[in-house]
Amino acid sequence: IWFGDYDGVTIFDGANWTSYNMSDGLPFGGIHYTSFDSNGDSWLASDLGGLIKFDGTTFTIYDENDGLLNDGVRAIAIDNQDNKWTGTADGISVFNSSNIWTQNHTTMLLLPPPDTLNPIEDVKINSIGHVWAGIYVDYLVTEGGVAMYNGNSWTDYDVSDGLIGPVVRCLAIDSQDFVWVATSTGISKISNIPGNINDLKKNSFTIYPNPTNGITTLELDKTYDLVNINIMDITGKTISSNSYNSTKKITFEIIETSGIYIVEVSTTNEHFKIKLLKQ
Repeated sequence: IWFGDYDGVTIFDGANWTSYNMSDGLPFGGIHYTSFDSNGDSWLASDLGGLIKFDGTTFTIYDENDGLLNDGVRAIAIDNQDNKWTGTADGISVFNSSNIWTQNHTTMLLLPPPDTLNPIEDVKINSIGHVWAGIYVDYLVTEGGVAMYNGNSWTDYDVSDGLIGPVVRCLAIDSQDFVWVATSTGISKISNIPGNINDLKKNSFTIYPNPTNGITTLELDKTYDLVNINIMDITGKTISSNSYNSTKKITFEIIETSGIYIVEVSTTNEHFKIKLLKQ
């Protein structure tokens, strides 16, 4: 059993306690989170000192000089290829099985300006490899939610989708791959999750640019006799509603102020919503 605290980490093996702190090679800031890879190495999240590997003898630190977005690490999730999905104060950094930085993810959840980066509270991976991130920022406004990565793109969920509150604290994934989201105002369970990556592509569309300065284009996978587009602000208030005949490519403009808008699209046999950020 591993206990992270403000001074370092303590391990209880059932009989004995062993503690490690700065004098043993840990950085200042304590340990916030612990995870383990298939090699048996331990991975520790430091609130101030970055991502730390512990092989039982030596602590190896990975920080901003190694590609980490931010040395404030809040959570770590390790997938079945031993990629380390490292949640930081500015987003997620990924280190591969050789512990080399490979990519960053900073805008999984669209936030109103100037809050564009995503401070991570928790990261979890489900049984089919989807990465879930809990995100929360409290700067000029309180915003937060969760986002899921299917290997190609992120899908986000927030209060407009039914989440009970924006102040996300942690995530848990159960045996049915349902996602439990703990917030400061209660718990939400996300259960209507696509079973595989292909299911996420049933609504074939492209919307660009996103973020936008106002003028946006929506391209559908085929021509529909009728397409209805309803644009709402983040509170759900409709700001415009238009219908288009015999088309698959539509250009529209949002003339309102900067912020997050919800584009609701209805065709003869499909209905979906897209979050759009106007800068």
